Amino acid sequence: MSFEDVIRVAQAKTAADRLLRVCREVARLIKGYGDTHKRGLGNYRRITDEVIAPALAGKLAPRAAADAVANARVTALADPEGETLSRTLASIAASSAMLRHAAE
Repeated sequence: MSFEDVIRVAQAKTAADRLLRVCREVARLIKGYGDTHKRGLGNYRRITDEVIAPALAGKLAPRAAADAVANARVTALADPEGETLSRTLASIAASSAMLRHAAE
């Protein structure tokens, strides 16, 4: 294994560790009871379905995925109704589609 390979593996591990930490933070969206709980759970599911699952499937690089999850979480917390989250998730999807297309 070359020095460059060792560096790439270390960078991938660091990015994967960051993604794991950020994903754990997304669980904080689920809180309270009643409508607050429903909104948080809905936002959690949207982020899981639209960002975390594609990241785990390899459709996003770990560093980009960690940033995307963090942005989605912050957006969800700032806008409980989910309008801004919808725009953020659409932007993340468009960015990941452009990256996939550029890689092909």
